Amino acid sequence: MINEKLQRIQSDLAKARKKLGRLAEMERGNWVNLNKVKRALYKASFIWAKKKYVQDLIDRWPNNMDVIKVQSNNGWQQQRRRLTREIAHMTPYHTQVAHLLVEIAMRNLKDTDTLRTCCQVVRDEITVFLDLDLFDAFTAETEDQLVERIAQAHEVGHLRLELLLREANRQQAELTRVVVERVFTDAVPESRIVDAFRAILGTLECTPYFASNATTLFCLSKFRRPGDPCSRLQQSMREVPC
Repeated sequence: MINEKLQRIQSDLAKARKKLGRLAEMERGNWVNLNKVKRALYKASFIWAKKKYVQDLIDRWPNNMDVIKVQSNNGWQQQRRRLTREIAHMTPYHTQVAHLLVEIAMRNLKDTDTLRTCCQVVRDEITVFLDLDLFDAFTAETEDQLVERIAQAHEVGHLRLELLLREANRQQAELTRVVVERVFTDAVPESRIVDAFRAILGTLECTPYFASNATTLFCLSKFRRPGDPCSRLQQSMREVPC
């Protein structure tokens, strides 16, 4: 119906251009220069003879637009009803996944913001990328496998992310993948946040700690995803956390 009305409008415009083209193209100066006989001829040919036709076009326009508006609204309502039906038929299993994602986000909101501040502190010396593939979706072979990883992340119960690090002055250096994790222990943090990042880059096996304040403690540890050689780390989906 919408296509039909749009085509009708296009057709009306084309007919109007054909019937009124000569008059529409006439410049005001040309009209002034016409003699009385030609003016009378134009008035009779274009104005009086076609007045009713033009008025019919004008009257049809709002009707066509009203139909388009009504049909557009109806189509939108039908689409909403279809989506509602699809959501209603989602399995409880997938509805639970959405619930887990919300809980993960809300639970880690404060610690994530704190970690972001720490990464800003070290950025002059250490380049820090956040791997946005939080649940290793790129290697998940099935949807069920990805959902299982989301559930595992929820079970961790605290902030745990993967970062890609390199020294800031070595733009071509290989990136190092590390896990940064909120911990609740009595471990002694490095005196400076940047010292913890430098330690993880410079030592094969270590788990340095750093603290953003008196109550929030993070731990760094090296990590390698299966099938994730260092040469491909540059292609990881990531964003600078700043």
